[in-house]
Amino acid sequence: MRWQQALHEQFPTVRVSRSTLGPAISVHTGEKTMGVLWQQDWQSISD
Repeated sequence: MRWQQALHEQFPTVRVSRSTLGPAISVHTGEKTMGVLWQQDWQSISD
């Protein structure tokens, strides 16, 4: 996907994953919806 490649090029050290939205969200947002989620690596903050 182009957006995934663009993110990887801009942030080469960040892991980029993709997945499908479940029906609970999709029923409210409609088709062609994309969400972006980011989080801090929990292992790096647990030390």
